[in-house]
Amino acid sequence: MPPNMLCPQSLDAVKRAVEFLAERQRSDGEFETPMSWLHRDSEEQEYDSSPFATSLILHSLRSVGGERSQAIIQRGLEFLQTVVEPAGWVRYWTRRSEKHAFIPPDVDDTCCVSHVLASYGLPVPDNRSLILGNRDSRGAFHTWILPRRVPTANGVSPAVNAQLTTFLDHEHPFWQTTEAEANDIDAAVNANVVMFLGDLAETQGACRYLNQIIMDEAEECADKWYLGRYPLYYLISRAFAGGVHSLEPSRGAVIGRLLEMPRHAWADLNPLQSALAACTMINFGYEGSLLTDLTEGLLNGQATDGSWPRHILYTGGPEHAVGWGSRELTTAFCVEALARFEPKRC
Repeated sequence: MPPNMLCPQSLDAVKRAVEFLAERQRSDGEFETPMSWLHRDSEEQEYDSSPFATSLILHSLRSVGGERSQAIIQRGLEFLQTVVEPAGWVRYWTRRSEKHAFIPPDVDDTCCVSHVLASYGLPVPDNRSLILGNRDSRGAFHTWILPRRVPTANGVSPAVNAQLTTFLDHEHPFWQTTEAEANDIDAAVNANVVMFLGDLAETQGACRYLNQIIMDEAEECADKWYLGRYPLYYLISRAFAGGVHSLEPSRGAVIGRLLEMPRHAWADLNPLQSALAACTMINFGYEGSLLTDLTEGLLNGQATDGSWPRHILYTGGPEHAVGWGSRELTTAFCVEALARFEPKRC
């Protein structure tokens, strides 16, 4: 929906939120995502340089017009172009972080960044064969991009890159000091992969894997990183809205599950969860009264500076000791929901 078609209250909320995002964006285009320790009394946060939050925020801003929003997007795209390495992959930490070489590249960051660049008409390195070489026997995608041997129509094809062989050592510090394992397969990560690659023969295994998780009501434990089920719902739904129609079985099941939630459960959601749920419904084509209630709740919860509160979106570390989230991330998801939904009574 064009921003000038919004209700005055929604239009004002979106404008103030965009202004907040513009003020919070770094000069190089990155949006910071602070890391915090989840099991400590201290609320201390650490700056953690990563392209991931910026890719999510730019995706959400696709629904917003205006010069201010376009300036944010342009700076963000310039930043994202700098994090794609020559082989075509992306790592969670940028070169600005001392942890950059500590972590292997992953399909989550690689596909989210590649998708955003491509969606704004910018060139993306030819990394599809690299990503497709990171599947298991079912066709689901491993999270970490590592040298693997994958089945093809003509037998087994090596997907090897010498730069990554050091991560084949199970004693590598990355595997020893984080929740990660070399053969991780995570649901939300697979949703981001199929969003980028599209509805292809090569992604049908991943789509079946995702649909089965939803059918089995296993979404709470199907991903090692994202917190709770709402991020998974959102990521599956945005892949569906982007043309991955093989995820249709998940559509009805997710909407039905959300509609079955008791009223008090909705009242207990934080703004991040509410925004993700609202965007999920919009992506899946739901237009009922529950969506109106969610967006009205978001409008009422906006701070005077145009933001919404920081909540944890994803976690990591030994026993999920650390979490990442920001006011910018929450605000971007709220903007996406408000910019794309218009209550009929307005």
